[in-house]
Amino acid sequence: MRSAGTSDQYLRKLEQFEKNKNFLDKDLTIVKLASIMRGNAKYLSIAIQTHRHKKYTSYTNDLKTDYIIDLLTTTPKYRKYAHKAMAEEAGFKTTQHFVRAFTNRTGKSPIQYIDSKFYPQK
Repeated sequence: MRSAGTSDQYLRKLEQFEKNKNFLDKDLTIVKLASIMRGNAKYLSIAIQTHRHKKYTSYTNDLKTDYIIDLLTTTPKYRKYAHKAMAEEAGFKTTQHFVRAFTNRTGKSPIQYIDSKFYPQK
């Protein structure tokens, strides 16, 4: 990275990005995010790897998945949503991409997660 100062600037911008839930934009790319942050994609990628310990796609997929998990936990109506509706809510481009990201993050498909977490068998 260029300098520790640049790294710290990207960290602050990533924190703001997360707080504002800008990751929900389904058309967001690393190039678009870098442009919004008035930086460049290469240094942003390095900052994400340095501060979040993952690549851009894993980083944004995890944020989106965690967002859905939070909704499932705090707002029961989301437990009845179809995969497609959850995918759209979280900003995934496709249902398949959402299910794969969710499964990678939790080890369970969304339906399996909901059933095991909120409707455990007696």
